[in-house]
This record gives sequence, C-alpha cells and structure tokens, in this order.
Amino acid sequence: MKSIRIRVMKAEDREFGLRLSRQAQWNQTEADWLRFMHFEPDGCFVAELDGCAVGTITACVFGSVAWIAMVLVDVNARGQGIGIRLLRYALDYLENRRVQTIRLDATSAGRPVYEKLGFMAEYEVVRYEGLAPQCPESQVVADLAPDAYRDIVEFDRKETGTDRGKVLVRLFGEFPQGLRVVRRRSTVEGYAAVRPGANAIQVGPCVAVANPTFAVRHRNQHF
Repeated sequence: MKSIRIRVMKAEDREFGLRLSRQAQWNQTEADWLRFMHFEPDGCFVAELDGCAVGTITACVFGSVAWIAMVLVDVNARGQGIGIRLLRYALDYLENRRVQTIRLDATSAGRPVYEKLGFMAEYEVVRYEGLAPQCPESQVVADLAPDAYRDIVEFDRKETGTDRGKVLVRLFGEFPQGLRVVRRRSTVEGYAAVRPGANAIQVGPCVAVANPTFAVRHRNQHF
C-alpha cells in the first residue's frame, strides 16, 4: 500500500510547485509561489507519495478569513485521494488558527470535492482573456507613490470587508509600475494592479466604489 505524507512546503519546493501549475496551464510564476510561502510559511504544504512530491496546497490567513489555493496534484498521481488528504490537512491547520471563514476558487472539476467537505457556492467567478486595445496615455491614471499604499489598503478593507494589507503591500512593492489609483479630492475611489503571469498579464486586485464617477481603460492582456 502506498504511503501519503504531507509536510510544510520549503523554499526549494517552488520549482516543483511551478511545474505543477504549468502542467495545469495556470498563470502562476515563481514569484507567486514565493509570495504564498512569505504570507503563510506554516500554511503551505506538499504531499508526498512514497517519498516523491506529488501535490500542493496553500492556506493563507487574513484576520478572520482564510483563503485556500494552489490545490494541485500531478497528473500521474491523481485518483489516489491525495487532493482530499491535502484539503483536510489544510482545513485542520486553519481550524487550529481559529479562522471564522474559509474561501477558495473552485474549478468545475474540483467543485464536487469541495462540496463534500462542506463548502458552499457563494458566487460564480468568470475569467476573461484577450487582447485589449492600446490605451492612450491621457486615459491612464498616474502611478502612485509608495507612501500612499496605506490609503489603498484601508480603502480595500472597507470595500471588501477583509484585511488584505499584507497581500497588497507585497504586490505593490513588487510591481509598483503596474499600480493605478483614482482619487476624488483626497479620497481613494478605486485602484487597479497588474502583475506578470506565466501565460498572460494578470489584472487584479481591482476595486472601486459602488457608484464610480470615473472610467479607466486597461491596456493589459488578461482579465
């Protein structure tokens, strides 16, 4: 009988994680994997089958809310219960962290597995991909100075109800040239960030007030 072992992910596992995300044709880069481990060094896990790495999962905590991501199993090791073992391990970890809410994005293939573990659909997620027209420079909001990050973090917290500060500050610091913000007088009314991906440029987070008085056109390639 084959033995499944789950352990904490290490920095040197990023190449393995990157191989799995490429295998699944996901958009993550090496920087994304390092970011997960930076946010939650004790909440990123690798599954081993008879001593060989075959799967991953990450569980990041943001105050009372946690987010599960990167649930990946090598195509040659699927159908052996590895994904379920990873999920249960991550859920136990989050229960010990005493988070109130656990969220994740589910593919159509993964949704039945998540529902068996008690997850319920909250809303549908739609992903768009395509080529955007070139945006005239006059329509692009000016780059934001780093000392104003705290205003965006507070705006994001109010609009989403979740403290995502550690994610936003890290993203803004890594890709300051991709950050745009709209203000009315001295108040933030919206922002958008972009970062490079393995397959396309990724737009997001992108948050605006419920009744925006502005429109921003993007020249990025992946929505």
